[in-house]
Amino acid sequence: MPEFFAHEQFCGVAPIELDEFPSICDEGVVASDEHTVLAQRSALARLGKNNRFLVEQLRLRLEHPSRWYVEEAKARHSDQSIVLARREAYYVGVAAWCPPSIQNGTTNWDNDFFSYNYAHNHSFSLLSVGLHGSGYTSQNHSLRIPPAHLKPQQKVAMVPAPSFTLAEGDVVFYRKWYDVHDQKPPADFSLSLNLLVADSTVPQYGFDIDRSVVLSQIDGPGHTLGVLLDLAQRLLGEEAREILKWAEKHANVAPVVQDQIRSHLMRLDLPNQGTQ
Repeated sequence: MPEFFAHEQFCGVAPIELDEFPSICDEGVVASDEHTVLAQRSALARLGKNNRFLVEQLRLRLEHPSRWYVEEAKARHSDQSIVLARREAYYVGVAAWCPPSIQNGTTNWDNDFFSYNYAHNHSFSLLSVGLHGSGYTSQNHSLRIPPAHLKPQQKVAMVPAPSFTLAEGDVVFYRKWYDVHDQKPPADFSLSLNLLVADSTVPQYGFDIDRSVVLSQIDGPGHTLGVLLDLAQRLLGEEAREILKWAEKHANVAPVVQDQIRSHLMRLDLPNQGTQ
């Protein structure tokens, strides 16, 4: 389940500058070891105590707008977040969380944009500190199965975990895959400061908590593989089947991709089984 640390645990730590935090992570973070990500919680809380760095970063982006969408830049902007530092294995960023506004009579647009009221897991390890505002509330569950390719409406084993609100100075660690959370909107405009360590082998899904079923895949390996497999079958026919049979046994791919290849081959074989 997510590990939550109240802000009182970091009362005695001193603020650090933005450029110090990636240097600390470069020495300590090992992408394959989630414990090394969790170990950065005090350093992230120290950066969160710096009340100047975000203002300085905003001023820099306003003065140099050409940098906003440059992929190679260490800092770039997206609709909900500003990426402050980027490395091969991780990035540091600030995410904004707004109370839903009414548009065309509903709050659906903001709920979808911020993924409010939508239970999901992550394809990355996420360490986060409340930077400003009252913070979103997270209702949590934990998956009880290892990473795998899941199908829509598939039943999954989950258990409830304690909820929390990510207020200023609080820190939370979400484990990739296993931690499922449903974010509820904050009471006021809020910011979180995040350390995100990606894992290209782990998929991400949305869930219906009440029914304990998978809704759909959001991201991760195999997310768009279904389209590729269908297209290959239409254009290559039996050649595609032979290539996939080889790939199922010999290709060095993520297990979830192998599962999807295997499922695709089984679907192809079903019509033949029915005529025997």
